[in-house]
Amino acid sequence: MFKKHLSILDLFSKKIKTFKMSAFGNDFILFDINDKIIKNYNIEEIFDFIKLNAIKISNREFGIGCDQIIILSDINLITKEKIKNNNIDSFIIFLNSDGSISGACGNGTRCAVAYLAKKLNKNKINLQTLDRVLQSSLVLEQNSSNNPEVKVDMGQVLTQDFQIPISTKYNINQAKDFVSNLIKNSLDVQNYSHDNIFFGNVGNPHCVIDITDINFNNEKLIDIYQKSLESLDNKSNLFTDLLNKFILIGKTIENTLDYFPNRINVEFVQKINNDLAFLIVWERGSGITFSCGTGASATGYYLINKYKTGNTIKIATMGTILHRKICGATDISPLTISIENNSVIMQGGYSFVCEIVNFKY
Repeated sequence: MFKKHLSILDLFSKKIKTFKMSAFGNDFILFDINDKIIKNYNIEEIFDFIKLNAIKISNREFGIGCDQIIILSDINLITKEKIKNNNIDSFIIFLNSDGSISGACGNGTRCAVAYLAKKLNKNKINLQTLDRVLQSSLVLEQNSSNNPEVKVDMGQVLTQDFQIPISTKYNINQAKDFVSNLIKNSLDVQNYSHDNIFFGNVGNPHCVIDITDINFNNEKLIDIYQKSLESLDNKSNLFTDLLNKFILIGKTIENTLDYFPNRINVEFVQKINNDLAFLIVWERGSGITFSCGTGASATGYYLINKYKTGNTIKIATMGTILHRKICGATDISPLTISIENNSVIMQGGYSFVCEIVNFKY
C-alpha cells in the first residue's frame, strides 16, 4: 500500500498538471488528469488518493489551502467510462474541503473553463458534470484583472421537493418554516415570513435566505462589511458579530439531515437596489467562503423572479469587495446573473494564482 502511495505521488509530482486558481477569494486546487498521462495507472486509485488527502490539501496551515478541489479528466470518474461525445471537452468533478463530492461549483467552473480554453486554444468549452453539461465561453471584453471573463450556462434551477432534495418526512413549506423559525430566534426578529426563503438546485442544493427587510442598525449589510475592512479591530465589530450568527445558522441548516438528507448550502442575501444584491455564503462541506457561483446563480434566479426588476442582477460578495480593495478593481460586483430561456447564465472573472510544480503529500 505504501509503495502504491509513493507511485501515485510520483505521478502527481512529475506528470499531472496542478494549479491554484481563484475567483474573487473562492480558491481552488485544479488537477488535470489526462488519460494519456495516467495510462499505466488505475484512475479509481488516483481519484481515491485525492479524496483521501483532500482535507490535508485544503488545509491552509498544513497544506496548499483551498475552498474546493477541481478534477478535470477525459474519463468519467464516477462511471469510469471514457467520454465519447466529441462536443464534451472534459469531465469535471468538485470536492469540498472535507473530501465530499459537490455536484457543481460556478466559480470553480469559470476557473476550469479559463484553464481549458488556454490549454485547448479555444473560446468555447463544454464540461460534463455529474448531472448536466455546462456550456461556457470566454467573453473577450477585458475586465479589471486584464483577463477575459467567463460566461457559463448553469442550466435550469430545480425547485421541487425531491429535486433539492427535502426529506420525504416534510414538504418544502415545512422546511421553510424550520428555517424561518431559526432566523427569528438567531437574529432576534419578530416577523419573518417563510416567503423570504427559497430552495433551488443548480447542480447542488441551496437554501437562499432573503434578509433585505431585516434592520441592521439602519445600515446596509454591504456597508457594514466595507467598514469592517477598514477597522483596526476586526475582532470586535458589528460585521463580525453578524457573521458569527450567520455561521451558526448556516451550520445548523446544513447539518439538519432530518430536513436536508444530502446537506445543503446556505446563502444570506440583501437586495441593495434593483441592480445589485450583497451575498454571504455558507458552503456545504466548506463553511463560510468569500464567494460561490452556484449560490449566486440560485440567489440571482430567486431575486429576479421575486422582485420582477428585469432579467439581470449583479451579485456582490465578500470576495468581490475584497478583490476590489486588494487588486484595485473598479467594480464591487463582478458576478452577473441573468435568466435566458429559463436557464441561469453566470458571468464573472477568475485568476491564475500559480502552477504547483512539485506536488508532495
